[in-house]
Parts: sequence; C-alpha cells; structure tokens
Amino acid sequence: PVASEGLSADFLAAVSDFPVGPDLPCFSAAAHSGTAVFTPDVEADRHWEPMLALAEEHAVRGCWAIPIVTPTGG
Repeated sequence: PVASEGLSADFLAAVSDFPVGPDLPCFSAAAHSGTAVFTPDVEADRHWEPMLALAEEHAVRGCWAIPIVTPTGG
C-alpha cells in the first residue's frame, strides 16, 4: 500500500505481505487485475472473511484499491 492515509502502521504491516490474487481482499484483487476494486462493506464481502478481525480492530468498514503502475505498465 503506497497511498494509505489514515491507516495505522500495524494494519499496513499486516497487509503489506499479503498474497496477490483475484479471490482476495480489494488491495490484492486490484494488484492482480490491474484495475480499481471497491468494497463498500467488508463484512458482506466473502474475500474479507479471513481478515475481518483485523478490519474490525482498525475500524475498516469498506475499502477501495487502485493499482499504481509505471508508464511501462510495471
């Protein structure tokens, strides 16, 4: 997570090494797809199930992720 204003260092540390893939929370799915992913309610999104305790602990109720890519696509 590069632009993550308002999120605690503990939360960012917990998600920084999270795997990338299509069936994972928004930040992982966005990195996988290369497109923006929006999750209005983490409790209603099955992809967040393994991380609901972390989300609750840090008051994360929804999220959005937009991958940042270089001009060459990397």
